[in-house]
Amino acid sequence: MRTKIASILIILFILGFGAIVYYTRPVMNLKNNVLNIPAGPLASTNNNTPTPNPISNSPSENIFAMGQIAIHNNPADCWSTINDSVYDLTDWINRHPGGPQAIESLCGTDGSALFSGQHGRSRRAQSALELLKIGNLQI
Repeated sequence: MRTKIASILIILFILGFGAIVYYTRPVMNLKNNVLNIPAGPLASTNNNTPTPNPISNSPSENIFAMGQIAIHNNPADCWSTINDSVYDLTDWINRHPGGPQAIESLCGTDGSALFSGQHGRSRRAQSALELLKIGNLQI
């Protein structure tokens, strides 16, 4: 009887620890921060270019020209296109497991080749990226 109880407690401990590790990953923290965006359909940036609010607008409804992405070219305001989608990477720069330099090189540019070269078809990387999507590239 004692060994059953001990076994159950060990299993619960392992499951609890696994949940803590899973829910404190950088991607989970990012998801929580993405949802704390100011109210309203659009929040403004320093460049007077509208930034879509993912809560009230569907990212697929927002269309951006490459010129709009190009002005968001620094770590304090970092947008990039990857495979014809537009992402605001500003909050992800310091959370990226590979370090901030990997993301800073994408700011204001088409990062498709770099992203695909580094991550391929990684579901984990794609999931993290989808949390940052703000629209699509005008083609």
